[in-house]
Amino acid sequence: MTRGAALALALAALAWGGRAARAQNGPPEGPTRLVLVFPNSPTGTTLETRRPQFVWSSEPVDVPPGPWRYDVEIVNTGTGERVTARQISDTTFTPGFDLESNTSYRWAVTARLATGDSVRVESLASFVIVDANAPLVTLLYQNFPNPFPTPRTVTTCVWFDLSEASAVRLDVYDIRGSHVRTLVPNSEVRGDLPAGRYGRAVSGSDGGCDGRFAWDGRGNDGRDAAPGVYLLRLRAGGVNAVRRMLYLGR
Repeated sequence: MTRGAALALALAALAWGGRAARAQNGPPEGPTRLVLVFPNSPTGTTLETRRPQFVWSSEPVDVPPGPWRYDVEIVNTGTGERVTARQISDTTFTPGFDLESNTSYRWAVTARLATGDSVRVESLASFVIVDANAPLVTLLYQNFPNPFPTPRTVTTCVWFDLSEASAVRLDVYDIRGSHVRTLVPNSEVRGDLPAGRYGRAVSGSDGGCDGRFAWDGRGNDGRDAAPGVYLLRLRAGGVNAVRRMLYLGR
């Protein structure tokens, strides 16, 4: 377990100290009795390992109806593909396979008792796994979240890879083709970039997104864009890539 996960688990245990006695009397009263610990930052989490350790905690119950049994579900937010591990007795889980890198995931845990009572809790935000290897192709990824904004974030993450050093233009257009916003270059990011992966937060940070490449739904004039469909366009190294975004407005 990483130091961050261990610390988060310890804090969760301390927070439950005053409630543990009440938990001995029967089945769960609500989702506060099951807490996802790691990775579960409300702003997202960036990881390096493709086999992360998932950590959660639940208040104890008498045996019977306990012990708890847990189902863990990991969802690829891009494809909707789901992986589920069932009937886990521990409060940690490490996949026996590699998750995809440069992909956004969410996860959830369902805690069950022999009586049939259950509690399900979903992660507060997504997590992503960064790949340290140099990209093989220049590529624009689908922004996330999409649509946006959501109750947890007002911006959408934009990722792209450069297989070679190149002049870069990253722009937002409305569905009619009118220019709305230039994301790159900007005051913090120059227009000539070396090969690499862009838009990801640094590993170990509490986010999956580098804010220098995010879009907040505003135009170059600082005004809010109208709700609707927008086009994200990357031009770099001979590549001209476009992704559709759905902006819900503020």
